[in-house]
Amino acid sequence: MYHVLDTFLKDLPLRQPLAYKAVYPKRIIPPNGYLNPKYFTATLWSEMRVGYMPEMRMLPHVTGLVNCLLQMEYRVPTYFVRSEFAQAVAQTEPPNDFKLGEIHWPLPAMLFVLPTEFVLRYFGFMCPFLSVTRSDKGRYPAVLKNLPKCETPLNEINMIDNEVDRFNVVYPVYSKNQVPIDYTGSYPLSMNVNEMDAAPYQDATFMEESRMPFLFDSIAKHASDLPAEGEPERLFNSKVQAFAVKLMLVLNAAHDVVKLGTIQRPQKIKRGNIILDELWNPNLVGWDYRAQRVGPTSGEHGTHASPRMHWRRGHMRNQPYGPKPWTETSTKRLTWIEPVLINAPDETKKENV
Repeated sequence: MYHVLDTFLKDLPLRQPLAYKAVYPKRIIPPNGYLNPKYFTATLWSEMRVGYMPEMRMLPHVTGLVNCLLQMEYRVPTYFVRSEFAQAVAQTEPPNDFKLGEIHWPLPAMLFVLPTEFVLRYFGFMCPFLSVTRSDKGRYPAVLKNLPKCETPLNEINMIDNEVDRFNVVYPVYSKNQVPIDYTGSYPLSMNVNEMDAAPYQDATFMEESRMPFLFDSIAKHASDLPAEGEPERLFNSKVQAFAVKLMLVLNAAHDVVKLGTIQRPQKIKRGNIILDELWNPNLVGWDYRAQRVGPTSGEHGTHASPRMHWRRGHMRNQPYGPKPWTETSTKRLTWIEPVLINAPDETKKENV
């Protein structure tokens, strides 16, 4: 399905082995039902190339470049989100009194891989990767001290002045036999989480692909399965970016939902040369999560069809805690009131059959 990307991913390590290692530092075995994170390599590489082009300085270009630098700084930490957990996140309303800057970040850069079936059903398009980063104010890439080596040194990238701390999200949309379109969003951390829809639309526009003529000149310029320009595209961006924020909020409030992957196969070196890369099991999010279920009431009998299964929406509260009486200055804690599956089948009976 992604012949062009497969060609690119075979060609890049031969042309630029250091850059390839920088954007794809760890080989991971994806669970069934997930796109391989190696495909996100093309997005990171194209964002990196933008940094060497002085004319590419619109907000989407800058957002993509800063996102790439942060992901490379932290070696692209990748997490696979289980479908039921992703659905519960989607069915949760964010708090009304919470700023983006109050989110506790496990890492300033995290790549989430979402189940293919979930993204197609919920977003309506093939956008399985969410790259979420926090960029503190400063000059990039100079503020980052642990960037990997590349064929063209990263310190030669045109400097970017990031004037305020920002929340960034990048999410490519894939279509059949075409280069993916990389969408971006960038918001100051002083913004309230429920004000994102009111932000200027230019903070959520697609990023043009960098110039890769040796690969992509023959690819069709249009596709039928991408968000249409105008209101459909705006709604799509709003939905994806809201989900990214809610996912970070739920990770703040939920406990013990992340399982770190272990190494399955160590690196093999012969005569000083790497002959086999190490291979990792995936980091998992919400793998043991099970939403609360409420089945049909016992009085529902007869010829009528049972009510369909649906979610009762959850919400988040920024609740004060500690000694009472609570005041405006009391310490607050983010609490997740989880959504509930209504008219859900009794899965314990299935297990006992």
